[in-house]
Amino acid sequence: MNSKVVLIGAGGTGGHVIPAMSISKQLLKDGFHPIIVGSGKILEKVISTGIESIHIETASPSPNPVKAIRFLKKLKKGISQSKVLIEKYQPVAVLGMGGYPSAPLILAARKKVPILLHEQNAVAGRANRFLSRYAAIVMVAFEGTTGLPKNKIEVVGNPLRWTDIPIHSAEAYESLNLDPTKKTILIVGGSQGARYLNQGFLSLSEKLVGRDNLQWIIITGKKMFEEIQAEVKKKKFKNVRVLDYLASMD
Repeated sequence: MNSKVVLIGAGGTGGHVIPAMSISKQLLKDGFHPIIVGSGKILEKVISTGIESIHIETASPSPNPVKAIRFLKKLKKGISQSKVLIEKYQPVAVLGMGGYPSAPLILAARKKVPILLHEQNAVAGRANRFLSRYAAIVMVAFEGTTGLPKNKIEVVGNPLRWTDIPIHSAEAYESLNLDPTKKTILIVGGSQGARYLNQGFLSLSEKLVGRDNLQWIIITGKKMFEEIQAEVKKKKFKNVRVLDYLASMD
């Protein structure tokens, strides 16, 4: 039995995977062997470089009958795959970071391995609300987080990633094609983007966006990238860098 293994269920969005990465790096420093168990999406592969990861079957729940059947089949397979992982690695704990990709692992670990959850948002997501019944501890970022059993909550904050980047790094400006003499405004709404932020940016006046002393970065999310990029060109906004995603946020 390898008592140092911690299986971490995280996937789908950067909001779950990035905190999982930060926790994994700290676990490595503390002598543990973290393994991220996710859905295998491209986003996860980009973010989780350097940490061992394993892909299991997952799908998001849906009210559509056909998609609901697909979800149940994939969930069943994902639970079976997770049971194999638990038997193989004999983890000391299983940690769920929220989101549907964490569900098979948590359900497989019931009554076998201590279960912990982490909720990054002020309002708990559907997955963590459901899975919290199986957890010994539910760690939250905010004292006022709602939707979770109060007797299990422990306020720990959100795991952050720290890097030593020099102020006004020339390499950073160059990589993003920015002017170091201008003030930079960053607009970002998570790895999936945020429609209201994207639309809010487009509602700004050309006079404001085009000010000579300003430059803008808007990270749209992959789903809205082409739409926002086209609108920025249509409005003839100057000094705007449109990105779908940025793994190296630092």
